[in-house]
Amino acid sequence: ILVRFTLLQGLSFFSVEAMIYLHEKNIVHRDLKPSNCLLFSDEDMNVNLKLSDFGTTRFLSSEPGQMTVEVGTVLWQAPGED
Repeated sequence: ILVRFTLLQGLSFFSVEAMIYLHEKNIVHRDLKPSNCLLFSDEDMNVNLKLSDFGTTRFLSSEPGQMTVEVGTVLWQAPGED
């Protein structure tokens, strides 16, 4: 159980790290969910995570109302967004 918990902690960290990177570049993913998080391992069996499905991605700007259309997967939207 300890190994599995450590793996989940690492994957959570990678997910947050990826979102921080995107937001620093003024990019909003808009459809983050488990099926868009790809896991892979290198030759040394180090597990890594990559985000996929950037089809609904938007660049942030100072333009008001830029993201008024609801996109993404309904089951993964925040409460109150339905």
